[in-house]
Amino acid sequence: MTSAKEEESLENVSNTSLVDYSAMLDSGQFDNKELGTMKGDSIGDTVYSAKWILNTLISLSKVQDVGWTEELENDLCILWDMTAEKDIAMYLYENDYLNIVQISLETSTVPRLTEILLGIIGNICCQTCILESIGNNKPLVKIIWSNLLSDDTESLHQIFRLLQAVIWDIRRNPNSQWVDNIKECEFFNDVVIFVLNSSTNNDLLITTLDLLLSISKLTNTNFILEILNMEKLIPALLECFIQLVPQQKSHFTDSEIRMIEKWLTIMSTIMKFKQTIENSDNNENIMILMDIILRILQPYKHKSNLIPLDENSALCIQECIEIILYIQKTEICIIPEINSIIINIICKLKSTDHDDFTSHLDDIVIELIDYLERYWVEMLGLYTIDQIKDILCICDKNIVNNFIEFIKQRPNISQLKLDKLSEAYSCLS
Repeated sequence: MTSAKEEESLENVSNTSLVDYSAMLDSGQFDNKELGTMKGDSIGDTVYSAKWILNTLISLSKVQDVGWTEELENDLCILWDMTAEKDIAMYLYENDYLNIVQISLETSTVPRLTEILLGIIGNICCQTCILESIGNNKPLVKIIWSNLLSDDTESLHQIFRLLQAVIWDIRRNPNSQWVDNIKECEFFNDVVIFVLNSSTNNDLLITTLDLLLSISKLTNTNFILEILNMEKLIPALLECFIQLVPQQKSHFTDSEIRMIEKWLTIMSTIMKFKQTIENSDNNENIMILMDIILRILQPYKHKSNLIPLDENSALCIQECIEIILYIQKTEICIIPEINSIIINIICKLKSTDHDDFTSHLDDIVIELIDYLERYWVEMLGLYTIDQIKDILCICDKNIVNNFIEFIKQRPNISQLKLDKLSEAYSCLS
């Protein structure tokens, strides 16, 4: 039901005055005379019909009386697509869409309706003034949060999309009302953890990772600690990865690599919080994490997956190393297979003709090689001769020989480390 103000803004549009052309008009279909006629009904610089939108809002406001229909679903889906346009988003805002949607969400018993309404909110929140207005509307925020408890995957998906816009706004304005809104949502952490732990919907999991990635990039690092439980988040992220990549793969698609890079960035950021390492005594989770790192690095043993090297793959490899370094602080030994793959990657990158890379990627390759070699120089100081031998014995002999030569060429490497590497190598024969 509409308020008096809503009725006033909509009363000049009768229920039978729906225009007889599509709400999504293509200007290329009409001549200049026809476009001139329609211009009086169009919104801003678009050729979308204002009457059609107002009629759709009237139908939405009466859904509790008339019922949910396929026609209304189709119209709302069209409206959802249209709200990607700024002019349409502002037109809805100026015509009390927030009041209408608040009532509709409050009374909706149709998951599809709820999903579409939340999706439209997500779209129009790309406009800062609308996002701020919703943020200051406590009753509407409360209704949105209540839908986090829904078991409808698609509605959750749309709320997490909305939260993406919220986090971007917080990055722009650290004093945004949305900071308090999220903190005041007592079950936000539980919902995120539950989704990561339990969802079998990969699209929802990836949307959740996108949201966590945005949160992890906020300059206010305390925010993530205030809204998420780190001890629960780490095992939940492990479950999420296992769902997204359930088994070892010989090759990752571009979309999989992008997803893995997001996951690694989130995990690496979380593990930077010192208290996470100190409080974590769950060796099982660390072993699962190492198995995942091995699963990520394994395809890069093969030159076909490594050359040519794309930026996302380079980031994945580097972030794997960062996580390995954090694991080292737990005093749990890194499994030899991981370090043997790192040796393989170094040797394959260094033995590849630079003509295989573009000038832009050539810099990335050089930086990655340097990073991996510096990692290994550090490990030579930490590992015993027996541990180094266990790693080298997994590698092909030619790879080992090349690796030793490369390490010897490192500037300022201590003789003690070189002696340790040579002694471990001599034990192999």
